[in-house]
Amino acid sequence: MREYDKKEELSEKILEYLDTVCGQIRWKEARAGVREEMTDHILSQKEAFLAEGKAEPEADAMAVEEMGDGLSVGLELDRIHRPLPQWQLMIPVFLLLAAGVVCRVFVDGMAPFSLSVLLPVLAAAILFFAGYFLDYTVIFRRSKWIVAASALILAGTLIFGEKHIGQSYGRVFSVFFQMSYLGFLLPLVLLAVLALVRKKGGRGFCLAMLAAGAGMLYLILCGSLSFVLLFAVAAWVLLWMAVRADWFALGKEKGRKWFLLLTGAAVILGVLFLLLPGRARLLWAVGRMTGDETGNGFLFSLVGRFWQNSQWVGHGTYPEGNWGRILMEVTEEFGYSHDILLAQLAFVLGKAAVVAVMAIFLFFFLWSIPLIRRQSSLPGRMTAVCIWLVLLFETAVFFVFNLGFLLVSATALPLVSYGNTALLLNAFLMGLLLSVFRRSKEVRESTFFAVSQK
Repeated sequence: MREYDKKEELSEKILEYLDTVCGQIRWKEARAGVREEMTDHILSQKEAFLAEGKAEPEADAMAVEEMGDGLSVGLELDRIHRPLPQWQLMIPVFLLLAAGVVCRVFVDGMAPFSLSVLLPVLAAAILFFAGYFLDYTVIFRRSKWIVAASALILAGTLIFGEKHIGQSYGRVFSVFFQMSYLGFLLPLVLLAVLALVRKKGGRGFCLAMLAAGAGMLYLILCGSLSFVLLFAVAAWVLLWMAVRADWFALGKEKGRKWFLLLTGAAVILGVLFLLLPGRARLLWAVGRMTGDETGNGFLFSLVGRFWQNSQWVGHGTYPEGNWGRILMEVTEEFGYSHDILLAQLAFVLGKAAVVAVMAIFLFFFLWSIPLIRRQSSLPGRMTAVCIWLVLLFETAVFFVFNLGFLLVSATALPLVSYGNTALLLNAFLMGLLLSVFRRSKEVRESTFFAVSQK
């Protein structure tokens, strides 16, 4: 029996049939996978006919004929191969956007139909759909451009950024943004780096680790421990997934040993960094939770008073004495602290409102788990896990912070808390996560590296 190479030149008869079938499939992203499968089937049939002694032109014709009418087959495949709309996850996304509007109006005292409320939400919705319809494989296929552009942007923000109360800020024209918020996107940049170093052996492994270290250093220089931890968790999981799959072609056992050794070294360096004079932030955080309520323990005491005096439904009651006056001043001084938004929401609208918001998040994360597991390709699964972890870390830290465990400062509550930069970036990330889910059937491993490996 003759062995056929998929890349060999196909006859005009077969090419015409493939063009007819794929031309009926409206979802362009599905055509490559369908064409590959159809080619395999036709060539298998052709080999069988050649083995029976048929001439090659006759074998081509018979193989094509056995596949069925090209127009009918194409229409049937068009019905099967369509994006999977993620309505179940779109609903919680827009409920969370609505919750953000409620918080801006009732907690922060903004006018409900003001531009300061409507414009950020509209922009977030646009970015959500931009991520939703984006072909996420571009992270891998255009990895060189993404890594180069990211390096320039990060270097530019460090050079031209401005310091304010320990945090670094960048500026686009007259708009300022907190530089550490770029930490939401850094795990995606690490994915692009992983695409570049795939199958590069020890050199690729070291470059990936250096890229992860560079991301950590950037966030340290930005002055945000929360984002350092966020990126560290996402980067560790991504690199572990890559090592387990022998992404670098080191050999699984060797890769695991190298990775675990570097993990241990990174943990030791991280602990030493946190204990350096002037850098003992976790020790300072413990002091914030145990200190005098009129001093560095004020925020901890304030959060506790909000919860203690909240009702399940409706506005909380002001306690007697000094704390009653403080709570009244804080609730009337709109926008006091966005980091304790949930505690303020519980006091203003009731604990039931907070339970409802967290239930929406719980549904979103739990519903996403089987969709992540369903990803047939490793790059698709890594992309989904990467975004899911970023969103989960933000939500968990924000919720724990609002319960009074102030060890690590809250970053943002996706789509709900006020910061416009965080709102827009999180909306895009949620859309991109749903983009992975809606394309899960059609994206093959080879699709991710169609350009990056050239």
